[in-house]
Amino acid sequence: MKRLHKNKTSPVSKTENINRQNILRTDFEILTNFYEICKKKKISEREVSFLMGKTNKYFQGCLNLFFKSTIKPEFLTILPAITSKNIQEIIPNDIAPKETIDIHGTYKQEKNEFSVSDYYKFTVTYQDGTIRNYRWKIEITKGARSKVNPELFEILKKLISRHYFHKPKFALDIYTTLNSRFKNAFSPLALQIALSKLTNKSTNPAFSLQEGVDNTRTTYSKILTESEKFLEHCQDYMIWILSYVPLAPPSSKYFI
Repeated sequence: MKRLHKNKTSPVSKTENINRQNILRTDFEILTNFYEICKKKKISEREVSFLMGKTNKYFQGCLNLFFKSTIKPEFLTILPAITSKNIQEIIPNDIAPKETIDIHGTYKQEKNEFSVSDYYKFTVTYQDGTIRNYRWKIEITKGARSKVNPELFEILKKLISRHYFHKPKFALDIYTTLNSRFKNAFSPLALQIALSKLTNKSTNPAFSLQEGVDNTRTTYSKILTESEKFLEHCQDYMIWILSYVPLAPPSSKYFI
């Protein structure tokens, strides 16, 4: 009998030589400092994107210095919360506002059936003539599936039952709340997976969440019943319900 061998897909790669000039040094330093802190804390590019309220590849796109070199201003205030670092460790204050740098190097992407890897090999030239070399690698695993953390899932269900999600919440707010109560017991990825299950339509309706958008960032909130919406309205406007008085039958309406 002949043995059948499974054909392996050979890697596909492409390399680009790209140069950029007159990039604001402040933008570059913020991105570099933030990236290096995330690497040390083992926060992946996907997790950063999730905590920013963006799609999984958003931060990966920011790291392509040959096309983008900035993080949008609205995200600058949340970078310290993502890394648990002081803002001074991320945003430099000793650089001239209009100081620029030049970047040249290569961008290489390798693809196979299991992953996509981006390699950045570039040199930065500063205005005072100083030269510094950088090497970055971003790897995305294809089709990776992770199980829902049962402990985290039950905690989120309790938060839902206690009305925590009656108001839309950003992923970073949820993550910060969990960190403060459970001392960094759960990773951003674990939270993303758990929230993904809760926003699935097959989840128990009593604990279902929905995704929304607030200023281009994804939010998570409970799907409220009409009575829950009414109670939220009363709470927002400080309306106190003393009693319900039924109107004349056969009406099912009440006077409050």
